[in-house]
Amino acid sequence: MHLLDKWVRIPLLVLLGLVGAGVAGFVYSSRLSPQARAGNRNLVHARQLAVGMSRQEALMIMGIPKEKWASPDSGRHCYSYTPSPLASDNISFCVGADDRVTSVNLGT
Repeated sequence: MHLLDKWVRIPLLVLLGLVGAGVAGFVYSSRLSPQARAGNRNLVHARQLAVGMSRQEALMIMGIPKEKWASPDSGRHCYSYTPSPLASDNISFCVGADDRVTSVNLGT
């Protein structure tokens, strides 16, 4: 019976080790990695943005964007930032021709 315990105990320990490694990897990638920290910081900053504030105010809160693009037809300019790892979209905001924020996307 002692031999059977050994054959059950080893796979159980291996399984627990794999589960622990998976949990550690998830925590690192979603909270501790450089990309996760940048994304979470951007989300905190984006929550401070409000429709109607100036482009200058929004850029001072958010910092340098990862990407920016313009729509020549409407005069809109949009700025994109690294999202948190579990987000479904980029964090971004757009400003209109009057240099006021028209929309904020939190990446959720």
